[in-house]
Amino acid sequence: MVVGVDQYKHIRKMAVEEGLSQREIARRLGISRNTVARYCKGEHMPWEAKDRGRKPSVVTGEVEDFIRSCLDRDKDPEVPRKQRHTARRIYERLVEEKGFTGGESTVRRWVNLLRDEPCEAYMPLQFALGEAAQADWGEATFYLRGERTRANLLCFRLCGSRHIDVRAYPRQDLENFLEGHIGFFERIGGVPHGMIYDNLRTAVLKDWGKRAVCQEEFKRFSAHYAFTPRFCNLGKGNEKGLVEGLVGYARRAVFVPMPWVDCWEELNASLAERCDRYKKRHIRGMDLSVAELFEAERKLLLPLPVMPYEAVLVKTLKVDHFSTIGIDGNRYSVPVEHAGRHVTAKLSAFRLEVSYRGEKIASHSRCFEKKRTIYELGHYIPLLEKKPRSVNNAAPVVELEVPPQLRELAARSEDPDRVMVRILKLCAEHGIHRVAEAARRGQALSLDALRLALWEEDGGKVGKDLTTQDVRVETVDLSSYDRLLEKAKS
Repeated sequence: MVVGVDQYKHIRKMAVEEGLSQREIARRLGISRNTVARYCKGEHMPWEAKDRGRKPSVVTGEVEDFIRSCLDRDKDPEVPRKQRHTARRIYERLVEEKGFTGGESTVRRWVNLLRDEPCEAYMPLQFALGEAAQADWGEATFYLRGERTRANLLCFRLCGSRHIDVRAYPRQDLENFLEGHIGFFERIGGVPHGMIYDNLRTAVLKDWGKRAVCQEEFKRFSAHYAFTPRFCNLGKGNEKGLVEGLVGYARRAVFVPMPWVDCWEELNASLAERCDRYKKRHIRGMDLSVAELFEAERKLLLPLPVMPYEAVLVKTLKVDHFSTIGIDGNRYSVPVEHAGRHVTAKLSAFRLEVSYRGEKIASHSRCFEKKRTIYELGHYIPLLEKKPRSVNNAAPVVELEVPPQLRELAARSEDPDRVMVRILKLCAEHGIHRVAEAARRGQALSLDALRLALWEEDGGKVGKDLTTQDVRVETVDLSSYDRLLEKAKS
């Protein structure tokens, strides 16, 4: 039995002031001895019991099962500790996936009944609009084309409006760090007067805090964008608590549960969409939304420079005898005519550009594995034309995995090796999947038929271009030959 406040008061006064027995108190109040025994010593309070026993009506059996499933999933050792569900994330998923109409506080109370965890406390900070932004690296796990992959999250947060920006990169290296900054500045349309960091190795060469010495490249970068870098003291995470909270938010909002994507661009698109949604929020203690505050803060930012900083790592490398260059434990192909030459390689966050004497000769997507060789078939076609008998064992061809219909087409010819080289040349020009599809769709029986099929796809018209109606034939004067014949007879 749960008693009211007035009845609880009578029980306590009779027990403490009058010293009555539990039996007598029960008799006078007309309640059970068990109820008196529960409340007479002040060990239990009826209002607490009422709260603990209350279950919001909107928390149906389906909702409760969903909450439990989220918490049970987090117990899987495969789920990173920092990518587990919070009460807010469970609430968001309930709204998005189950059409939940209750409030976040309702879900939070229910989660707390199942899991009693203290939240992390941050030092309250206050900044003027345009004064500064905070930046930090974080980590999260996702699936890239089915492979479990680590994402390095570069997080930015304007201290005034709380506007956020999060980008995912394969590595925490300098070119990614600078490219992320450039993207952030362009996205907000200006530059904060100051940038606050932990003692990041991508920015700091030595020491920390006020004594920190910047990396030379980062020093040039900050000079170009005219902002003042500020570094926190060791172990003082509260000095950049705004962005530390953002790292956790990004993990929970996008990486719980772990997403499956086909490319980094898809992952970053999800992060950008989530950042846009964040603008609708009202930060505690602020009357305006993030979007409204940001519009005011945008006007107080430093202007962007006329020319953006080129966030690339430049290397001069020698091409080996196999027409490849080595970068970060991998090798990348260049056209065979450059074997033995020194070339210039420019590495950005996701691309590699190779040039020779100012002319671009190769472009690759960066590989973030180790001990891999990345070939481009077109780089080796001139060499294959000179050495057609090597075509079946050439590494760029073996790794290409030529479709069987193309190999069958070559095998039906009188010179299979040479025909295969010509087919590969078509693949280098049009793409292997397009060539294979053209061969399959047209059931090409010869190389010429395959060329014709591709030509027609590109807009060619057989009826006009293969006729002689537009061919002009010049008239030839044969009288001189007649005279020669007559002279020979005489």
